[in-house]
Amino acid sequence: EGEKGLNNMAITMVRYQLIADLFVIVLLFFSGRAIIGLLGGCLAAILYALFLPAIAMTSCVSYYYWAIPLSALSLFFWTVVYNPERKQHSLFFYVLIFLLYGMFMGFAAFIRLSFLFVPLALMPIIFFREKTFNRFLLFSVFMLTGQALSLFPQFMITYKYYSKFTL
Repeated sequence: EGEKGLNNMAITMVRYQLIADLFVIVLLFFSGRAIIGLLGGCLAAILYALFLPAIAMTSCVSYYYWAIPLSALSLFFWTVVYNPERKQHSLFFYVLIFLLYGMFMGFAAFIRLSFLFVPLALMPIIFFREKTFNRFLLFSVFMLTGQALSLFPQFMITYKYYSKFTL
């Protein structure tokens, strides 16, 4: 009735946004720590917390804000999860994480279409870090396959309603 529903929705949005912001701060801390060290992790988290772009985007949480946590999770993958320099995981592990990362990027593209070409733009990083064409090709194929698996339902929905495959 009246403004009560809008107030309840605003409180819920701010609560989820606070959770997402804390998640981003933690991811930025681990990413900064992996790149530079403990000081880098602290600075990355503190600088994001001081910047607070989310406050200006609270009213548009479903449209603008989700690029921030999705980007932070992608940065976390490239700096913490995928670390070929340590050589402590098997090939199967790396194939699996690239498939899951591709599926995550497909979900991110489903939420914000600007993430659609991020895997293609990041493929040279795989080549430079792996230094072998076979592993580069294998990881790239699984990353793009994961993205295609996540985007396939959207292709089918648009085909059902518009009679053509689009995003």
